[in-house]
Amino acid sequence: MKLFYGRKISRKIGDLDLEELRNSNYYLSEKNLKKKFLQIEKNFSTFNLEIGFGSGENILFQAKKNKNICFIGCDPFLNGIVKLKKQIDKYQIKNTYFTNLDFWNFFANLKKIKFDKIYILFPDPWPKKKHNKRRLINDKFVEKLSKICSSKSLIHVLTDHPDYLIQIEDLFLKSNNFEIILNRYISNDLDKYKIEYTKYHKKAIQEKRRSYLISIACKNKKN
Repeated sequence: MKLFYGRKISRKIGDLDLEELRNSNYYLSEKNLKKKFLQIEKNFSTFNLEIGFGSGENILFQAKKNKNICFIGCDPFLNGIVKLKKQIDKYQIKNTYFTNLDFWNFFANLKKIKFDKIYILFPDPWPKKKHNKRRLINDKFVEKLSKICSSKSLIHVLTDHPDYLIQIEDLFLKSNNFEIILNRYISNDLDKYKIEYTKYHKKAIQEKRRSYLISIACKNKKN
């Protein structure tokens, strides 16, 4: 089964950008991820994850506000990775790491890490019915999430696609590991949930599409 759908590059990326990306101390590759995490665990006790961070608006916002927390960004889209790397360098951010592994390969390389918060903001809805199987959030994805959560973990999902919203609700309601604690329409009041507006959220507001925030808590977890 194919685990990732879509383009990983939308425009040409310069060789210098790619070289700087590979040499960045904050870049997690399939080869160095396990070794890097051993180093990261010595410096941080709390970890948050954003799956599909786009241009990095939210993960940068979170990292600046919470410098004692380690933020991991997972997104196979290389253009977004390069943008995030440049912002990390510009603001000299020391608590944010990123990988261009898709979630499935990223998960396969994790061991003991548990994430306190996981952000999934505007995942691709693949709106055509024949493409629904390509959606990130499915039953296997929810099962994998439970493996990287503790009893204190919270998952925040934002979507502006009604059909995807129903699917997400059903998947988490059916799971024995999670419970939905918030499900509400979000207009211009996202600030109170301490989540940053992304390019996709702003576009949804501009085009008058309703966006919904679903917050999910873990349950029945001993760790």
